[in-house]
Amino acid sequence: MEYVPGGDLSEEIKRSGPLDEPAVRGYTRGILSGPAYLHSAGIAHCDVKGENILLLGSGGDATVKIADLGCARWVDGGDEAISGTPLYMPPEVARGEQQGAAADIWALGCTVVEMMTGKRAWPNVTDPVAAMHRIAFSGDVPEFPPNVSGEAVDFWGGASGGNQSSVILSSSCQL
Repeated sequence: MEYVPGGDLSEEIKRSGPLDEPAVRGYTRGILSGPAYLHSAGIAHCDVKGENILLLGSGGDATVKIADLGCARWVDGGDEAISGTPLYMPPEVARGEQQGAAADIWALGCTVVEMMTGKRAWPNVTDPVAAMHRIAFSGDVPEFPPNVSGEAVDFWGGASGGNQSSVILSSSCQL
């Protein structure tokens, strides 16, 4: 196990508040490399969130490390159990339909919202069961902050699309 002295992304957001877009872009690019590697090996992380993103340094130039593979699963492994943190689950996972690589992109989208606003993507939901029900059946998506670049809006459109399994992690899916 490696010691990562910068703490995690969630702690950075608590310390700094909302991050500026260049920092969000830098963190997001670093974060994407972790799921991209896992997905290329047929593995979904299933719990991408600020608490599981460790930082070496700070700001957009920080090196990020993806932690906590306790929820990870083989994408084609036939395991139908749901795992992860409810506030970061896409609707289809909250409904118990499927959990795979696309769910990591949705969770990253929620993490991007958190970086840009300083608040969780679902700030008024505290009960995990209520969160899963709202995410699964309301049709709501986390509110993306106004006044961001077109690239950020495009990323969020891809990360929060209606059918998460259609979202493909690639170099084009970067903020």
